[in-house]
Amino acid sequence: MFPVYLALAALVISYFALNYLLGVQKEEGEPPYISSWTPWIGHALQLFKKKKISHYIAIGIYVATDVALISEIHRKSKTIQFGPYVQRFEARVSGMSKAGMAILTKPGDEATLFEQMTRLLHTDLAQGAELNGVNKELSTHLQSALNQFPTSPTKVRLLQWLRHEMSIGTCRAIWGPESPVDCPEMVDAFFTLKSNIFPLLLDVFPSVTARSGYTARTTLHHAFVAYYRRNSHAHASQLIRDRFELAREHGLSVEDIARLELITLFAALSNTMVAAFWALCHVYSDRQLLLDLTKELGVQVQDEETEPGKDGAVGEEPEQEKKRKKEKGKTDEATPLLSSLVKETIRVHAASSTARFVTADTTLSAIPSSSFASDDKGYLLKSGSLIVIPTEAVHADPATWGPDAAAFDPYRFQNQSVGVKTDGSRVNAAAFRGFGGGADICPGRFLALKGVEDVVSILLKGWELDVVGGNWELGKGVADDVTEAMRPPDGDIEVWFRRRG
Repeated sequence: MFPVYLALAALVISYFALNYLLGVQKEEGEPPYISSWTPWIGHALQLFKKKKISHYIAIGIYVATDVALISEIHRKSKTIQFGPYVQRFEARVSGMSKAGMAILTKPGDEATLFEQMTRLLHTDLAQGAELNGVNKELSTHLQSALNQFPTSPTKVRLLQWLRHEMSIGTCRAIWGPESPVDCPEMVDAFFTLKSNIFPLLLDVFPSVTARSGYTARTTLHHAFVAYYRRNSHAHASQLIRDRFELAREHGLSVEDIARLELITLFAALSNTMVAAFWALCHVYSDRQLLLDLTKELGVQVQDEETEPGKDGAVGEEPEQEKKRKKEKGKTDEATPLLSSLVKETIRVHAASSTARFVTADTTLSAIPSSSFASDDKGYLLKSGSLIVIPTEAVHADPATWGPDAAAFDPYRFQNQSVGVKTDGSRVNAAAFRGFGGGADICPGRFLALKGVEDVVSILLKGWELDVVGGNWELGKGVADDVTEAMRPPDGDIEVWFRRRG
């Protein structure tokens, strides 16, 4: 028995030694330290359990879920930055050459090439004529795809259909009629790359340890290199033409420009079809919501519960919508309910976390409404640490969104673009994390929102969707890679597409 006791003693000593070595010695002023019996693993689990706090866990990670703290983090973008995180991600996922990364990150008179290209994204994807043109191309493709259906009802797998048609349509809208992603095989290559992102991020002999992802990445890269060499970008959107010209002015090779486009693919294709899927499920499973939306869009729909002859009759206004209208805010949307539906879909089904690097010691003066805040001195964030903002925790906080935070309410954003609680009060603008926030907010947010709105609008105007088996319920799946801002469904559903009229 002696060897057994000896082994147990060694295990206990090793455990405490590990806990000491991997634990973090908190300095005065830092957020409260959340201890764990199991270093790293225990802290990772607590990340998903804790709500409404900002806390400090092992290996130099701060977790912020309080809206007041998040707002201040956004404002202090000089010392709390997103750029370093994105640069490391892009280099490993795209396979960018060392020479290419040196060009992208070399300091210039005003900014690095990486920073200039980010600004270009914000400019070319801002609301306006250019963005409208891109969205029009996507809508045209979707209409064309729907026109291929026979006049009789057609059965399709909804998520699969959306993934295929929205991917090809979006890529043609961005990269033009000669888009490299123009067939099912190239769409599949992208999603193979996406599903193998973690081993690529490790970057340890990827051709061996991440063979499927590496092969898919190579296929896509070769397609984009050929695209640029035949000058196909001359017919692309303004964004692609501007990016190519800027990159070449700084000496970036065609091969590395093609690698950058792999990152653009992640931004363009990773989440919009999942958002469209959930939005359609909510609309077609809720008759009242469907009637309200078709009324807003000017479409007449026969209500199943009204007498024959009454066109598109709409029942009493939902109680939730009445409460929301206590706050008479303004929106810039021509279709405020459709816009609200898409934002609420993103809020409820969001799954991502955003990250920031602390590049210099920084003090946050905001005090979170948390039992862990013991004084009013604020929190010290140490240089070299990482801040994580888990979107799901923020979006599910009743103190921020009201007692119905966990419920899906398509009218929540109808009269205020930032959202309204059940008591009529406005939600803090920093609480909606669907596209990040602050100076590093996603430049493609308008493209994504309008794209999903257009999909829902096109289908509502011309199509009835009937789920096979009559049940629209589908569980949430697991967001298993860092590019998924939306939690995907647990599987797919079959629906009948039936033309209206």
